[in-house]
Amino acid sequence: MQQFIARLKDAHESCQAPTMKVIFKVAIEEAEALIEQESQQIRLAYVEGQENALKSNKQTSSQYYNTVYNYDKLKIQEDAKEL
Repeated sequence: MQQFIARLKDAHESCQAPTMKVIFKVAIEEAEALIEQESQQIRLAYVEGQENALKSNKQTSSQYYNTVYNYDKLKIQEDAKEL
């Protein structure tokens, strides 16, 4: 996409017709806006992915803690029965 924009800029610079210059300028602006929009979407997806990973890690940690806690609780109950 950057190469495409570079070609549009070259065409804009070398163009003599005022109407074509405007068309190239608008095309350049639209292409740059599209690149920025895609970049923002990629950044947003990355941030959301990081947030989901943190939530998943918290849930996994919580599940692990509960499993260990419940195991210890059962073990204590079993030991108490043996006494």
